[in-house]
Amino acid sequence: MFTSGWAKVSTGWLDPMTHSTYGHFVYYYVTGGPCWVADLALRIEFAWLWKLADWFTAVLEIGFLFAVFHCRAMYIFMAIACLFHLSVWLLFDIVFTHNIITYGAFVRYSTLPVLSQGIEVIPKLHPFRFIPAWVLGWVILATAFLMTLVALLVQRPLASLLHMPLNKMIILLSVGFSCAYLVGLFTRHSHSHSG
Repeated sequence: MFTSGWAKVSTGWLDPMTHSTYGHFVYYYVTGGPCWVADLALRIEFAWLWKLADWFTAVLEIGFLFAVFHCRAMYIFMAIACLFHLSVWLLFDIVFTHNIITYGAFVRYSTLPVLSQGIEVIPKLHPFRFIPAWVLGWVILATAFLMTLVALLVQRPLASLLHMPLNKMIILLSVGFSCAYLVGLFTRHSHSHSG
């Protein structure tokens, strides 16, 4: 991420007079297969919004170099990056699955709500608060096993059975985990200041 950010910073993405994200967006819109989100984005005529996208992208990518020295900062950067990769997929039709898989190497899975305490991001709303974590873990494993078994029996890839490429499913799952993490972080932070 840092080398990608450095390439942007050193080639004028921070220049207030350029609109690099918009230029890339128009190029991919014309040459690729645009989706409905890209159609909506093409109607945005606020130059400052596209400039903010340039700055945000450069700061996010460069920021990884500094975030790596602090666990919570790294988790926040990875969660925001997953949302960023979703927007890149929806606007540019570019899928950065390898980045998300790499982020997975830095996650402490033992601290994820599903594996450690059940789903407890919003305790009063979640439907599984009375189910022990080990039961949820076995349900997830059994589901994954059965889905793989079905794919083997019908001799079709799992992604085609679900009618969505696996790389896009990975992005959507990462966005779900990222949102849960950020919401949990925000609610814990607001509770600690109010209490």
